[in-house]
Amino acid sequence: LAKEVWDLCEQFGFDCRRFRESYVGSCWDGQYLHLSVVKHIAEMLGVHDRWEKRFLEIWDGGHALEIAVKDVLFDQKMVKDTIDTISSFVVYMGMGKTYEGLVDASGNKEFYQPRQMKEMKFVSHALSSLNNFALELSTYLIALEK
Repeated sequence: LAKEVWDLCEQFGFDCRRFRESYVGSCWDGQYLHLSVVKHIAEMLGVHDRWEKRFLEIWDGGHALEIAVKDVLFDQKMVKDTIDTISSFVVYMGMGKTYEGLVDASGNKEFYQPRQMKEMKFVSHALSSLNNFALELSTYLIALEK
């Protein structure tokens, strides 16, 4: 992950010297913190002996809030059961002959693709998936009737 961050900075024209002079810290999600990405960046910059004092590293508050919202949503049995049922349904509707029937039922108009909801995705993905499901429910029902 540190290499990916490094490569991205190089794409924006930060060479090692300039990056060393400019970098003061980062805001990360938990994976970057737990993997000590800043420590590895400091090693790449040649300042690994003093990185904890030199660089600020914080957990992104928005990401922490997103995790909290997901925990609340997926802790409730009814919400989880609904998401599991819709996810299974859209997987079924997105496969082979069933999907072909869905395309036919749409009358060849553009339609919202069936999207499975997964716990590892952000809440915005789940809401978007639910919205797609609601918008195309009549198309799904027509496809199932055929």
